[in-house]
Amino acid sequence: MTPALVMEGGLGVLATITTTTSDLARLFFENHPDPMGIFDVETDTLIDANAAATRIYGYSLDELRGMSVEQLRVTRERVFSEPGSGAQQTFYAVHRRKDGSTFDAFVRTYATEVNDRACVIAVVRDVTEDRRQETETRRLARINEIAGKMARLGGWTVSPEGDVTWTPEAARIFGFTAETAPDLARGFERVAPQHRERIREAFRRCLEQGIAFDTVCQLDTDDRGRIWVHVIGEVERDAEGRIRHCLGATQDVTELFTAREESARRGEQLFAVINSINDPFCILDTSGRLTFCNQSATDLIGRPPELMTGQYFWDICPFPDESTSTHTARNAVRERCAVSVELHLPHVQRWYRFNLYPTGHGMLLHLHDITEQREKEEQMRLLQTAVDRANDFVFILSRDFDDAQGGRRILYANQTYLNATGFAAEDVIGQTPLVLYDSRNDPALIEQIQVAASRNQAVRCDLWMRCKNGQEILVETDASIIRGNEGEVASWLVIQRPVSEQRRVEAQLRLNTERLRLITRATSDVIWDYDIHHGRIWWNENLRNLLGYDPATFDPSVEGWENLIVPEDRERVRASFEGALAGQETVWRADYRLKRADGSIAHILDRGFVLRDEMSRPIRAIGSMVDVSEQRELDEQLRQAQKLEAVGQLTGGLAHDFNNLLTVILGNAEAMAQIASDDPDLHVLAKMTMSAAERGAELTNRLLAFGRRQALAPRDLDSNQLMQGMSALLRRTLPETVQIELQPAAQIWPARADPGQVEIALLNLALNARDAMPSGGTLTIGTANITQDSAIGEQADGIPPGQYVAISVTDTGTGMSREVLQRAFDPFFTTKEVGKGSGLGLSMVYGFARQSGGTVTIDTTLGRGTTVTIYLPRAPGQVATAPRARPAPDIPTGTETILVVEDDALVRNHACALLRGLGYTVLAAADGREALRVLQSDSPVDLLFTDIVMPGGLDGSALATLAQDLRRGLKLLFTTGYAEDRSLDGGDPRRPVRLVQKPYRRAELAAQVRAALDAAARVEA
Repeated sequence: MTPALVMEGGLGVLATITTTTSDLARLFFENHPDPMGIFDVETDTLIDANAAATRIYGYSLDELRGMSVEQLRVTRERVFSEPGSGAQQTFYAVHRRKDGSTFDAFVRTYATEVNDRACVIAVVRDVTEDRRQETETRRLARINEIAGKMARLGGWTVSPEGDVTWTPEAARIFGFTAETAPDLARGFERVAPQHRERIREAFRRCLEQGIAFDTVCQLDTDDRGRIWVHVIGEVERDAEGRIRHCLGATQDVTELFTAREESARRGEQLFAVINSINDPFCILDTSGRLTFCNQSATDLIGRPPELMTGQYFWDICPFPDESTSTHTARNAVRERCAVSVELHLPHVQRWYRFNLYPTGHGMLLHLHDITEQREKEEQMRLLQTAVDRANDFVFILSRDFDDAQGGRRILYANQTYLNATGFAAEDVIGQTPLVLYDSRNDPALIEQIQVAASRNQAVRCDLWMRCKNGQEILVETDASIIRGNEGEVASWLVIQRPVSEQRRVEAQLRLNTERLRLITRATSDVIWDYDIHHGRIWWNENLRNLLGYDPATFDPSVEGWENLIVPEDRERVRASFEGALAGQETVWRADYRLKRADGSIAHILDRGFVLRDEMSRPIRAIGSMVDVSEQRELDEQLRQAQKLEAVGQLTGGLAHDFNNLLTVILGNAEAMAQIASDDPDLHVLAKMTMSAAERGAELTNRLLAFGRRQALAPRDLDSNQLMQGMSALLRRTLPETVQIELQPAAQIWPARADPGQVEIALLNLALNARDAMPSGGTLTIGTANITQDSAIGEQADGIPPGQYVAISVTDTGTGMSREVLQRAFDPFFTTKEVGKGSGLGLSMVYGFARQSGGTVTIDTTLGRGTTVTIYLPRAPGQVATAPRARPAPDIPTGTETILVVEDDALVRNHACALLRGLGYTVLAAADGREALRVLQSDSPVDLLFTDIVMPGGLDGSALATLAQDLRRGLKLLFTTGYAEDRSLDGGDPRRPVRLVQKPYRRAELAAQVRAALDAAARVEA
């Protein structure tokens, strides 16, 4: 049912309408000013309505009759009274008119019966405007509440009896809440003690006498401490004029008071600063009257401040009126526009810069004393005039040296220079003097000038300057530093004076002489000048530096030079030189050996130029000697290193192929020995074959060591401990006539190398030393820590600077000649009788050291002995204890599946046969690609046994990496005839690496295969 509002005045009358409708009731119903309607409860439709309803809803009476409640109602709010028998309901609702517009309605309904039908009578009042005003009132109250919070403003009322009513914001200001706000007495307790009596008295007078008050005071709050508040109060009276209560408001003005205090403090500071400024400073109002003058302005005008305030500035200012600048300043003050002019004060002979700045409240006037500045400018003008009229060229250069431009920039060039050269000022300002120099100047002299200038050193010299038209001017140049008050470099002054023609010729001669002197000093060659007519040779100072002879006492004749040439070259060189002089040639060149002052021999490259007269007769020869001894020695070292590298490549390749053959031979010989165990003759032949194969393997290992292709097992080792451990072996090996001395270094660094190969190298060196001391002698083995700043060993084949552990073997034997020393590392080179040595001892030591990242040096003297030093790289960690050797077990067997990868068919078939004989299932592949196809199939594989060096672009190390990617946990075993420094772990130090060196025997292969299969699986990171 649609909610309805019923007027209080019509309710009693309508209550009498129950079973009949009298004329009076009908008249009341139809003429009631508020819309009324009767609704059938059962059908919820309108039975009847009055004329006011038709007016407000816009429907005719016939249209209203039969309409449902939902057609007239939009919304309904809550009911104010519960429904019941004879009860009435009141509520707010929104109703809709015929035209679609809506209005707020206050509805009252009353349940009754009409003609025995249950009905409801509803009376409606349009309260749209009332509700709008109510909403606006609430909105304004909310706005006032927000404004109070924002402005920290609250209201209160106080009755004459002391009862207080607080607004929430007022309570918050005092530190209370609206629910716990105290009475007037407790409110006074919040007032600061020094203000309390004054505030109490103001309230008393207001409540008793009606005197309003407006004051400020401080309150003590719990959360904000002491604050400032603005309090206003006035009385409200009743109709008889009696005071009902005091109305008031309180506002928190702490921030305002704080800002005022800060503003006052800053104002005082600003006043103090302005008053202490040495320059006169004034403030004018918009009409040009003075409102403030600082002390300097007061002193300048010469009047007390009280007599100046309010005066027009131009009425009391001391500046004369006749100058143009004064008129400009007057107009600026009058028109309130900014201006900056210079004014003169005659009675004190001072100049001031008059600066006027308009503001929103007036004008700021600042007077700056520029007397000294004008005097300096005048001095500079006079100085520049004098400099521009001087006869010399004058430049001023910048303080800082510009490395990019190679000099200092030109800041000033006088007019004399510009007139003489034809340049304009913009052509030279900002440039460096380098662009003004002529090309005739000696480059060495220019370089000297630049170096001196970069070091802040004065320069004096003669220079050729170019003009704009290309002409040249020779000038005496004097460049000096201009320093500041503190002694610092402020700028540079360059003065140049053009010289006469005679001076120009003299300068050219000095230039040529200086050029020759600088050339002879700049070069490292020996310069000579042969005066053919007088038969004398002049030598430069490098004769002493390169050859050790003093040019002042050296024989200047041609014979003196020829006597120094070694006899084997002397005739050839003499004939060549005399032939060049006798012929028409102008260039002579010779390559010969010459004896130095210390007796040593120098390789000389000599080049000369022959000067001839108009008859083509030689009159002079000038040339230079270059000592090419070091270059010749380096070339020889490079050839030796290239030879060793080539031989290493050859021997390494041969040894690799030979090892493959020996693997098959040794394996077959071992099998034959087992088969022929019952036949003594065949068994002896098999053993002889095995012995020969093992000797061949030893020989190939030496070749691999020289070629740096042997498989090494480097670790951190203690050189002293290794040397001590070998002493017993050496004493048993060497004869009693050889005395062994050990010289271990204290605190030796750990070295990184294969300990087994180090022992073999030391044994080889000891045997060589024994052969060099047939009658006995002393063998000394020592260790040392070496930190080298330059390369070690032959420069063409040395190792880089760094930290190394040196192991030296020194004998007191026969030593080596130069020829033997040059071939000492050659494989198969030996000075022993045929059958006494293989010539691979030193070659093996050299190859092992180079493969380990070190080198070997030899220091020898004929008849005095030889020292061979092995340099091994220093290890970063600590020395690990060597594992104890364990007795070899019986030949192990197995039943797992092994994939054998070997490119040599003989070796592959031999390895497969050995492994099958040990009980294993064997799969074979000729290269890495074929092995990958096997691994990608479903065939089970427990161990990959692969050669390292294989054709096809996929070696053993790369194959192992791909294989373990395909089959997680696959075990690996490598074999090789040489390792060629390849990394077998694929860059992953966690991958265990096992290696079988070719040629291998059946027992060794069986042990390594079993160890690889039994190794724990690698734990993935």
